[in-house]
Amino acid sequence: MRASCTNVLKRRYRTIGISALAFGSLLFLGAGCTLKFSSQNVPGIFKSSDRGVSWSAKSLQVSGTGKKSRLSDIEVRSIAVDPRNSNLVYIGTDSHGVFASETAGESWTQIIPNQRIVSLAFDYGSRCVLYALTPKQLFKTSDCATSWYIILDETRADTDLTSMAVDSLYPHILYVTTNAGDIFQSDDRGTTWKALRRFSQTSLRIILVDRFNPSIIYAASAAGDIYRSENKGATWKSISDALYRDFPKRDVYRGLQMLGRQNSLIFASRSSLYRTLNAGRTWEKLSLLTTDDDTAIFALAVNPENDFEIYYTTQHTFFRSSDGGKTWHTQPLPPQRAGSAISIDTNNSSILYLGLRAPLKKSRFFHTPEEDFY
Repeated sequence: MRASCTNVLKRRYRTIGISALAFGSLLFLGAGCTLKFSSQNVPGIFKSSDRGVSWSAKSLQVSGTGKKSRLSDIEVRSIAVDPRNSNLVYIGTDSHGVFASETAGESWTQIIPNQRIVSLAFDYGSRCVLYALTPKQLFKTSDCATSWYIILDETRADTDLTSMAVDSLYPHILYVTTNAGDIFQSDDRGTTWKALRRFSQTSLRIILVDRFNPSIIYAASAAGDIYRSENKGATWKSISDALYRDFPKRDVYRGLQMLGRQNSLIFASRSSLYRTLNAGRTWEKLSLLTTDDDTAIFALAVNPENDFEIYYTTQHTFFRSSDGGKTWHTQPLPPQRAGSAISIDTNNSSILYLGLRAPLKKSRFFHTPEEDFY
């Protein structure tokens, strides 16, 4: 059964259902050093203009009629800053859809309501084109969020869409993953789709396209397996074998970021950070201030222009390093909130955005599947 758009969304294009895709075939279808706040009505989004040293809340919400209110207690899942215009910032939430700012976070307007947003992505070649991924549908706008339409439907009841990526050099190429191990590809900005690969008994959590060489793609599973393709997804190999050979304690996925040089990645497991500079042939474990037994990493970001600037959050703390992880500076997060998303303005890497969500009970973030986080 195909889900319909909410009543504020204009559905203009025909939806493609994933259940119709056959593998191997193509289907042609259309604040200071410390964050101090009360535990009530904590804003969900913060901004720093000095690489995370100080932060300010950005919670002014303006409705379509001009009514002002406070954007608080939302569950932020993703943050995206327009690479062409830093004033345009979008946040995806757990149940309140997408909010947009045209003023670099000074005020926000809800542009998609009542949706769980998994991720947001820009079309690097077309102004005003943005994608918003939910567990069951991929939305697209081509008119700067004035109207949206669905370009992909996940019709299997037991399967969710989990991540998407846009090729930065060839932005007509899109990739979408599922928790059933599927990778789907579109070569025409979402008009048609093909099933590219299925990793059996694998829940994929992220897909990344190498910005230096778009033939290279990375994917990571919920169980912490990392895969690399050198031919746009035609064939894949594991690059996490060396990681678990040198660091046998297998841990679950929390984040994967490409660094500012080719073949270089940082992988966040539940409690550790690992770095490779040679496409996974060797890995090093970064020294953290916390131990494996008392850490749960929630979000990760690395300055794409400076590998030494690393940021991550745990249940109660924001961490930043300016020397590649040799030393760390910490800031406590607001009470009753956990850091859930970090985004760096690629036009000005001094500017960071931090999204918050409700914290999880310790038993959940140490002993249950990663489904709780996504």
